[in-house]
Amino acid sequence: MDQEHLAWLDEDFLASALQEEFENQITIVKFSTSQAVTAGNNYTSHMYRVKVEFTVGGSDLQVTSLIVKIPITKGVITEAVDGAEFYDKEPRIYKEILPMLSKIVNFEFGPMFFDCPVKNGMILKDMNKEGYVMCDKFKQLDFSHCELIYTTLAKFHAASVACHHNNPELIEELGKELMFSNKNKMLEGFVKSSAKCFEKILSEMKECEDAVDLILNRTDHMVESIGDMCQPKPTGLNVLN
Repeated sequence: MDQEHLAWLDEDFLASALQEEFENQITIVKFSTSQAVTAGNNYTSHMYRVKVEFTVGGSDLQVTSLIVKIPITKGVITEAVDGAEFYDKEPRIYKEILPMLSKIVNFEFGPMFFDCPVKNGMILKDMNKEGYVMCDKFKQLDFSHCELIYTTLAKFHAASVACHHNNPELIEELGKELMFSNKNKMLEGFVKSSAKCFEKILSEMKECEDAVDLILNRTDHMVESIGDMCQPKPTGLNVLN
């Protein structure tokens, strides 16, 4: 596969990353890379799965898998979000916020995080090896998994409130909304085009006239409503989302 985006990834780097898990010397025997997601599901990043074979202090051969996620540096999306601190929040959430939240509620919210030499890039332990799989976005989740997600989300929200009490500046900095803002022209175009498409689909369905009228009457105010919903409230309970 094309190694342009992974030119920095070599045995020395992998050994350095994995060394965080082990006390003895890591020796990389070999590694291989493949696409972590299908085309169209990568959104604004390049995502790779890296299979690594290694030994620890002369031990038997061990195998692990890592997920490498680095920002796309060219194209329309990059131009649209340039300068908006769009990419740097996720690595900081994994490195700074999740460990704090996990400690508060004694619950792991994500995979192990490794430092990445690429700006705003991330290297994570591949959860696929532990039986986790990506949900098919068309089939969606069953009830038991939805229940599990909401239970976990409740713990995350509760921990974020406690974390904000101890470190409000950090939570407010990383919790600042960038995309869903009234001032985001890209969001305005996206919402209006989506509403127009939704309106067209509904207009071809029976007994949906009222829904079409509702969308037509609200289109000009949708961006403002979305922006308002995504901003912290001056009073009441705010959580990191």
